[in-house]
Amino acid sequence: MRQHHRELLIFAGAAAGNRDAAKDIVQDSFVTAWRKFEDFDPNRDFSAWMRGIVRNKTKDWFRRMQRNPLADNDFIDLEVDIADWQAARDQGHSVFELIDQCIGKLPVNFKTAIRTFYFEERTGEEAADALSISPSNLRKRLERARALLHDCLSSQINTAPAAQPQPEQSHV
Repeated sequence: MRQHHRELLIFAGAAAGNRDAAKDIVQDSFVTAWRKFEDFDPNRDFSAWMRGIVRNKTKDWFRRMQRNPLADNDFIDLEVDIADWQAARDQGHSVFELIDQCIGKLPVNFKTAIRTFYFEERTGEEAADALSISPSNLRKRLERARALLHDCLSSQINTAPAAQPQPEQSHV
């Protein structure tokens, strides 16, 4: 649970677009995984199995909220992004360090919007008030910032050098 919690929160948050819902979805997903653990095929990737449970719980959440869920293609895009993040992590790169680097490259107004909304965990209204802009302007800045971050992360992950193999130690 500890190993996959943050990744699943990011996945659920991206899918649901709601931080509080993401926490509930992930918690519910872990309960479901615990109950169905005997159904888990150890030859499968555990992280992918958990994301499948989160995906289904997210769709359930959308139905309960009477909202339109993400299209399956959007979930596939999220899966591809997570696979890229995992590959970068496996090569010795922290996705969170890469995110920090990319945030640092954003124009000031986008960087401020990201920090105010996400890092200070303010609502859209609160963040817009703090920045003295309208909520619709905040949404547009966040949308553009996320697009720039996505492009930056994709570029960083795809150009990150592979981890250097460690020399074998002699067993003399």
